[in-house]
Amino acid sequence: MSIFDTAHIVQAIEIFFLEMFKKLSMGDLPVIEYDLLGEAWTDFRLDEEGRLELKPDGVRRKRISLGRRESIRRFVSIVRLMGQIKRLLVEDTYANMRDLYYQNVLLYGSQEAVNSAIKTITLILKVPRRSLNITASGKGLIAGHLLFLDEAGVQVDCLHTISGIPVPPAVEEIEILHSSAKFILVVEKDTVFQQLREDDICWIEGYPCIMITGKGYPDEATRYFLMKLVEVLQIPVYSVTDADPHGIEIMCMYRYGTKAPHFGNLSLVVPEIRWLGVMPSDVSKYIEYLPEEALVALTDKDRNLALDILHRPYCTDSMRIELEIMLELNCKLEIENISAIEPRFFVDEYLRGKLDQPWEWI
Repeated sequence: MSIFDTAHIVQAIEIFFLEMFKKLSMGDLPVIEYDLLGEAWTDFRLDEEGRLELKPDGVRRKRISLGRRESIRRFVSIVRLMGQIKRLLVEDTYANMRDLYYQNVLLYGSQEAVNSAIKTITLILKVPRRSLNITASGKGLIAGHLLFLDEAGVQVDCLHTISGIPVPPAVEEIEILHSSAKFILVVEKDTVFQQLREDDICWIEGYPCIMITGKGYPDEATRYFLMKLVEVLQIPVYSVTDADPHGIEIMCMYRYGTKAPHFGNLSLVVPEIRWLGVMPSDVSKYIEYLPEEALVALTDKDRNLALDILHRPYCTDSMRIELEIMLELNCKLEIENISAIEPRFFVDEYLRGKLDQPWEWI
């Protein structure tokens, strides 16, 4: 079921088509107009609760005209997808983004074209994609002390898994049944997720947890699933990433969202998430235990991203200090390097130490 009123969304789609028919009946070429919600980080600011919000001048009016040759395919794609979305909502059924593409490959041309058109439709209708009964195959994984019912009514136990339970695509349809977890641990990479699972991190004495990974930059389903977990379970949530600009950006994506141009992006946030590490300041603590090859020099791309994050509205003083340390050292450090110090070091020493020292969280 949609988190927005389905009847109102269907009505908005009908109005969309009615306005188009009116234009055509008068001999005019129809135009699709919508508000683009931010194009650069300078269009955003933090509100009093520390959440990203658009500045008043961060909204720009956009037009897609059937009269422009370069816009015809995009225009027709949006119209066709609007019709498909209406049918999904009326029939209370779901479709995968991939399925939509294969229904008319010749029209859309690419999966990316469909993805872009759906993002534009969320802006036209002013509702998030998950309210349009459109799902996307989630790439995220879950493990740990969690029992839930999936969209098919099947009971899923995340504690007994070989490589992780895939994040369900229709997150709004799942029901959290039970969890004895004391916290949620968000892991940047699948390789680290698997290593921690093999090290029985979910069974740490006194620290039962749920572990989740987006396998790098998280998709919408993974972010939504994490948000739902935090809202339902009301337990702390922590993040572990590499000590590099991409790791920091991924943590911030969970906490603040992104400037991606689609409606509802900023609603998929978990402001409560705290970064445990690995931090650039950890380099000096563990330098004597690390092999020389563990410290990899920052690339130009790394440095540019670090400098960009420094100028984003959500960059806190603590985050700024870590980024400046990274830039000064001119190196990055992966979680695997800390794990390699000795067997189970990351779980038994690093993580437990971080969990017991809240003043070090960011």
